[in-house]
Amino acid sequence: MLSSVFRQAIRGKPSLEDDATGQMKGEIEHVFYARLSDFKQLGKAVAREMQRQWEIKIPLSEKNGAQGGQRVRHSVYLNERRQAEYTDTTKVRLNQNGDAIECGIPSTDERFALFMLLAEGGMNKIRYSFPDPESDLVWEVDMFLRPDGGFYEWCKVDLEVPNRQTPIPAFPLQFEELIKGTHGERTDSEKAKVTELYEKYFLTKNYFRGQTGVTLEQVKELASKQFADMFACLLDTEAHLSVVQAHLGKEGPINWPGAANQPLANDGVDVQVQASAQQTAEQVAMAGGAALAMEGLGDVFSRIKNAIQGKDAKGVKASDAKPGSKLDHEGSRWLPEGQKAIQELHEAIDKYYLNPTWIDKQTFVAEPVKASDFSQAFAINDRASPDPFAAIEEGVRKNNTFIEQWNKVLGETDAQVQKVDAALGKALKAAKDEEAKHALVKKAVKDLQAIPYPTARLPKIQGTLLGNVVPSVDQNDWVTTVSKKTPTPVDTLPALDAAGVKRAAEIIKQLLVTDDNNFVKGTAYFNWLDHSDGGDVAEFVDGSNADQDEYYELYYHQTPEQMWYFDFGAFDVVQVAAALEKWIDRSIQGKTA
Repeated sequence: MLSSVFRQAIRGKPSLEDDATGQMKGEIEHVFYARLSDFKQLGKAVAREMQRQWEIKIPLSEKNGAQGGQRVRHSVYLNERRQAEYTDTTKVRLNQNGDAIECGIPSTDERFALFMLLAEGGMNKIRYSFPDPESDLVWEVDMFLRPDGGFYEWCKVDLEVPNRQTPIPAFPLQFEELIKGTHGERTDSEKAKVTELYEKYFLTKNYFRGQTGVTLEQVKELASKQFADMFACLLDTEAHLSVVQAHLGKEGPINWPGAANQPLANDGVDVQVQASAQQTAEQVAMAGGAALAMEGLGDVFSRIKNAIQGKDAKGVKASDAKPGSKLDHEGSRWLPEGQKAIQELHEAIDKYYLNPTWIDKQTFVAEPVKASDFSQAFAINDRASPDPFAAIEEGVRKNNTFIEQWNKVLGETDAQVQKVDAALGKALKAAKDEEAKHALVKKAVKDLQAIPYPTARLPKIQGTLLGNVVPSVDQNDWVTTVSKKTPTPVDTLPALDAAGVKRAAEIIKQLLVTDDNNFVKGTAYFNWLDHSDGGDVAEFVDGSNADQDEYYELYYHQTPEQMWYFDFGAFDVVQVAAALEKWIDRSIQGKTA
């Protein structure tokens, strides 16, 4: 029974850590245990995430049907402009090799506090992510903090794969010792070592064990203190504290929520140190729940980005629609908060940047402006462009050419799918008995399987798109974008004058159009096997589990969301728009109403 559920869960999209959509996901994972002494290697990670979690384990017994557990995790994203979030995950473990079924939903700090009281143990760790350059797999290295600062040398290394036959790529780091990933391959001494690692380094015991009469307020207070202590330990571990102190020109306790707003106090600190310090201050302010004061219209862009990712104003993920689905096509994926944010952005641009009266009152910067923190958005063809306008023009042209070719492929495929579906409907209507109908469905399945899958015909592009990404098909037949190289950023750009501000502002408005964007073309909508309106096929096939699974496997009306999951073409339009706004903001010395 469980193996059948597992196959169903992994048929579409593999599990993503902390996926809070409320959908059941399959998880196949290799887990290794390694000793790492050269912590400098961690600097190669593309993402860092601070995780606190508490888990209630549920053993297999005569009174239930599976072993597993329930976990609440608090995640703080350390190199993304992304709000911290709580996720509640229920996991059913199928074996000792890492196969599982899980389902996640958004959670809260109060539920986290309850789990902190109820669970026997939890984990406090920093997760470092290392994408494999030769595949779409991602290594996740969990480092565990010592109470006195620094990392323990032993770490947990995870690799999620689509199936057990997937080759394991090379490790991203050089380890001093390594314990194999599959439980059955470990020796007795290795199994004993793994048990020791969890007991001695990885697991955090319940702070309230043995106590009675503990109040929820006490738990929440301790959770808040423990979070602050962990963050301080992390900052000390990664030597960010001295960077922030240099940035602020002071020593001693730092007002984190206000730190992101304070100007540089030490002109002698180099650009990279300044950028790192500013980022640290912003991350801590965001993680603490403070209102992050970004430049100019940055707050609006954060809300727009949330909406694109299917989140509400608080950054909580929504699950009412999926990219590429009919709901998404009709605009439902854009939450009201996102629609409102875009409207506010357009109104602000019209009121200020495109208002000649306002522009005439401004004093423009004469010297080049700092661009090292946003110029990557304009990178194209493996280099960061010193001319963002030219890069955007080329990037939009290449995107639109690619999308037109891709839409042609999808349209041709959909036409063949509709032909098979229509023929099946007609045949089912004339069939005399159930046996004949099942045979007709089997034939239709073969006809669908004979249609060349569109991802095999993904158009090729010369060079890269904006953000230095290229369209790619991963091993699960999903279309995504990958970046094989991170170009050296352009440190400075010429300051914009009034005409430049107008040009940049107009492009921002063109980039962010929710319906019928003729500037940046996106993938068209196709019906595929959408039987939401009923019909002869739906009437018979939807009532048969065996026929239903086979018939809808390739072209169910939401399955082709894997063909493209961007709302606006093949590059990140919000990233480009936000970069343009920063360029504008830094080109104007003073703003007066």
